[in-house]
Amino acid sequence: MNLNTIKANAPRLLSGQLPAMIALGVKIAGAVASFGATFLIAAEFGATIVGVYALFTQTLLAFSMFAVFGNDHVIVRGVAGNLANGRELSARRVAARCAVSTFSVAVCFSIACVLLGQMGVTFGIDSELFSPLAIGLVANAALVLGAALLRGTHRVVLSQALTGFVAAAMLVFALCLPYLDLGDPRFALPVAYTIAAVIAGVLACAVALRIGSSWTRDQEAGGDPNTHGQFKLGAISTLNFAVGWIVLVFVGLLFGEAEAGVFRVCMQFNTLLLMVIFTYHSTLSPEYAKRYSLGDYKGMKSLLRQSQLVLAILCGLPALLIFIFAKEVLAIMGDEFIQGETTLRLLIFAALIVALTGSAGALLNMSGREVAVLRVTVLGAVTHLICLFAGAVWLGLEAAAASYVVAFAIKYVTTYVIADRWLARRIATQ
Repeated sequence: MNLNTIKANAPRLLSGQLPAMIALGVKIAGAVASFGATFLIAAEFGATIVGVYALFTQTLLAFSMFAVFGNDHVIVRGVAGNLANGRELSARRVAARCAVSTFSVAVCFSIACVLLGQMGVTFGIDSELFSPLAIGLVANAALVLGAALLRGTHRVVLSQALTGFVAAAMLVFALCLPYLDLGDPRFALPVAYTIAAVIAGVLACAVALRIGSSWTRDQEAGGDPNTHGQFKLGAISTLNFAVGWIVLVFVGLLFGEAEAGVFRVCMQFNTLLLMVIFTYHSTLSPEYAKRYSLGDYKGMKSLLRQSQLVLAILCGLPALLIFIFAKEVLAIMGDEFIQGETTLRLLIFAALIVALTGSAGALLNMSGREVAVLRVTVLGAVTHLICLFAGAVWLGLEAAAASYVVAFAIKYVTTYVIADRWLARRIATQ
């Protein structure tokens, strides 16, 4: 594509990307808020409390995503695909089935958490935190499903605003820390996070119910297109969250809460970039589902290329600056965090790999190719854990970070190659 062609098509491309870019801006604000909250907690209480808080929040998120088990992806592509074909009642049925499935599992997990807490069984966190964990995982599951329904109806800005509420609330809470008498921060911070999650979950459910109640008719006869593969999508999401949770728990158990806090702070920079990347992916998911249902494979390929360019621009410069000034950035939070300099550089490089491969995973998930994504995810997870367990004992935090680089390179480059070849075959047969 020459320069004149780019100039001629720039207004159309920018206008088509505007909702996604606004949603991305909202999500970036949420990511910055999450990072700011962690920074203030670290400055106020140190690495050990950050480690405790991080382990609680990651456990809550992991268990809630185990309950969701891919239903959010099913909602996005099922709702978007059905609405694109004029089937409102079918879209409503998809969302209802996913909600019943998710909340049934979430409530079972919640009861199990309460029982485990009473028995004194822990996953590296204090047993007294299992009650807020039980409440928070159900609330976060509700938030995830509500946000997915909003994305499926192309309300991506509102979706990202809701998912960013918890981070914004925790930032406000962290700003008030110098003026509050919290007592034990090991308990107070997780409880505050749980309260924010409950508020966000209730809001998400209210908005989703209001939208879904307006779907009353099917303009065309037919079933629920593109809603199969829930188990595979669930396995993909579960593996992704499980690996991240295992890494954090393993670092905490092997090196201690302080080191886990350092690793978590380094991961915050990685997460900041990944949130931008995956948020952009999520805003494109309903568009992929729509174009797939219409057989527009050239449009899907164009969207994939655009995502690579946009993410390279958005993530390239921040990644470079953090990579160069890793030591200085960590020193802002305190001298005890400087030991994570190499860890931070490795994690930033891992995030850059994800950015440069674009939204290939979202494309495959929204077009029924979740089997391929699952196979690559399993390969990446196994590689990740092997690298972690084999190297962490001798190399420390750096091995945990290096495991991300190796696993992400295998997973995301392979996913991109599969998506590119699949699109090429589909376009060739049109």
